[in-house]
Amino acid sequence: MRNLEPKTDKSLLSWLGLSDIPDWRVARPLGSIVGFLLSSILPLLLMLAVIAAFAVMWHTIRLGISGATQGINLGAGALIATLLGAPFLIWSTILKHQTVRYQKEGHITDRINKAVEQLGAEKPIERIGRAVTIWTGQPDRAVVSSRVFKAWADKPRTKFSAPEVREEYNHETDEVEQDSWRTASTWPEERTIIQWQNEDVNLEGTETVGVEGAWQVFKETSPNIEVRTGGILSLERIAQDSIRFDNGRDHVRIMEILCAYIRENTAVPDLEESADRVRPFVPRTDVQIAVDVVKRRNAQQIEREEAAKYRLDLRRSDLRGMDMSRGSFKGAILTRCRFEFANLDDSDFSGARFDHSVLNYLSCYRTSFVGANMNWCRINRPEPVTGGFVASVNMGNLTGVSFIGANIISLQDIDRNIQTFGTKDTRLFGELDEVRQENYKLRKNSKSPSDSDYRTKMFDAWSAHDSSDMVTGHLLAKMRKSLDLNEWPFRD
Repeated sequence: MRNLEPKTDKSLLSWLGLSDIPDWRVARPLGSIVGFLLSSILPLLLMLAVIAAFAVMWHTIRLGISGATQGINLGAGALIATLLGAPFLIWSTILKHQTVRYQKEGHITDRINKAVEQLGAEKPIERIGRAVTIWTGQPDRAVVSSRVFKAWADKPRTKFSAPEVREEYNHETDEVEQDSWRTASTWPEERTIIQWQNEDVNLEGTETVGVEGAWQVFKETSPNIEVRTGGILSLERIAQDSIRFDNGRDHVRIMEILCAYIRENTAVPDLEESADRVRPFVPRTDVQIAVDVVKRRNAQQIEREEAAKYRLDLRRSDLRGMDMSRGSFKGAILTRCRFEFANLDDSDFSGARFDHSVLNYLSCYRTSFVGANMNWCRINRPEPVTGGFVASVNMGNLTGVSFIGANIISLQDIDRNIQTFGTKDTRLFGELDEVRQENYKLRKNSKSPSDSDYRTKMFDAWSAHDSSDMVTGHLLAKMRKSLDLNEWPFRD
């Protein structure tokens, strides 16, 4: 797992032992003392200054009336003017400070708005294509002669084979006549597609090309990857600046924008097995960069999120082939996602929620899944072979993971010395299922604490009921409590 500690500052100020961004979180008791002194001494000094001003004024007036001086004391006048103008100067400084703060907030808002506009950037593309009507379904076929050809020719979605000349005997004229015959095929349905130049039309089954339109220029739009990438990187800079200069005020908002961008541009098409892919998947460049920005958050950014109990929300995303390695996704919402061929190496998914997701063909070396929910997930590809080994989530730390109602038959080998949770309807590989059944029997017939030495720790907390049983949640909470997984992100 990557090091999330902040990098050492190599600037001149750091070398001098100074910082351009003071960290007011340190020496908290000293700050309280300074605040008390300022709040108690400053009013006293101001009161003494006002008294001194009145005393100087009275002294000056008295000397002027008695004629003890040549005239008005200019020094005393300047002092009086300064004392009287001090409150107005302080008030002016406060107003300027407020103005600068509002300008700063407006500037940050403008930066965010501009970056968000870039996320929706598109560019026009011109392509040469034509409309092609494809006739579909099972065609009805009939052999027709030239005498009825015209009537058949007016039927929609009908094609004729090449004419074949045949000779027939006419009983009325007692002559041999020649006629042309064709096979007529009529399709019940049709659909229209755009065929692009230099691309073939893909036909299925008995489909055939019915009508081909003229070649023309089609104008369409596609995502402007370059501009969108710039917007994503701008948001990353804003999030970092927010942590440095504004106590992370806008950081969570930026993460919400990036997560929404990933969700909307990778909406998962289908979670059924019929949509499974067995070949590597290459994600779109801008989406991968957005994931990179999310996964390389520094320690201060992650600390700010944890303080707000914020969870990265990537639910219903198509994350196939995504590089999510060496990142922090602690507590992330990853429900109903596809992860085929994704790289999760050295990442932290502690307390993450993978419910109803497809987790086939994963790379998870040294990945932390501590306290994660994999309820009703599917890990059934590649198909396990007796004596073989499938590397998947079992290459990470599965302590406290919940497999309620999941299909994990591809996991032939899981560390049996860690505690996990599952239910009666959790589908396991054959050998593991036998171990689970044996563990149930040992628990049921256990008469002394020493009997637990013969049980498998992995299944020690598993429920003998199915996932719909009301006791399931209680048993899971009990197991997590025994592992001290009671706080966020394991619980809200």
